[in-house]
Amino acid sequence: MEVLDVYQFINRMEASGVDFSEYHVHHTYAPDHDDFNGTNGLILNQNMRRYHMEERNFQDIAQHGTALPDGNIVTGRSFGTDPASISGQNDNNPLMIETLGNFDMGHDQLEGKQRATLIILGQWFEQRGKYIRFHNENAAKSCPGTGVDKDQFMADVRGEKVKGTKTGGGKVLLRNGDSGSHVKKMQRRLQQAGFKLPKHGADGDFGDETEETVRSFQEKYDLKVDGVVGPETNGKLKEEAGRDKTSVDQIYKVQIGAFEDKGNSEELAKELEAKGFDTYIVKEGK
Repeated sequence: MEVLDVYQFINRMEASGVDFSEYHVHHTYAPDHDDFNGTNGLILNQNMRRYHMEERNFQDIAQHGTALPDGNIVTGRSFGTDPASISGQNDNNPLMIETLGNFDMGHDQLEGKQRATLIILGQWFEQRGKYIRFHNENAAKSCPGTGVDKDQFMADVRGEKVKGTKTGGGKVLLRNGDSGSHVKKMQRRLQQAGFKLPKHGADGDFGDETEETVRSFQEKYDLKVDGVVGPETNGKLKEEAGRDKTSVDQIYKVQIGAFEDKGNSEELAKELEAKGFDTYIVKEGK
């Protein structure tokens, strides 16, 4: 294993002579950004290899490379060996990249040099007409994270626009009529900041209710009241959503629903999360 920048990694790919069929994008979930100190990427990758081999009985670490938060890539499984990537999709030499972090909403952000590395790899595959596959396309998982929107990812790979306007600084400007994961993330932040969306919740559609709530937020924090989420409003939303709203000595939890079918519990959890509640599923019994 060694640490390379993305261009060195691509040079290794090309020198290997392997005809990669696809590009598979994952997140590690654990370890995450809190575990990375800027210098321990190799150690974290070695720990993953040990876990994969000793606990999962893989022949080697699952992935060909691990994209670190600083944009570098730690090498893993040899390019000539199919990865332990996605069930039913591991044949014909796909490239598997694990992205160090937990990119489910409310956790790490896929941005900066780390995101750029994934995009550069994506461009290499896109230029060769090869498919870019997220783990969650073929598995009941969130991987590479609910906070990573594939439409936006592919637009970045192709240099295209998505719903939501880019400002001069590259930030997404959201307004009434937009939709997608960026909108849903913004709506969740409104809820976390104490602003309710009682009719539709965090549904990913920027409609009249969301615009009215954004205006209320802007008015409270002395921002320009235009109902548009630009860099200033978005920055304040991140700040307020990140504050601890439960700084009390004790809290009370309510259990809602008990199901024999896991799918039913997951469906209820999604409905509650859309209304701004934190949820978790607990399995009881054998």
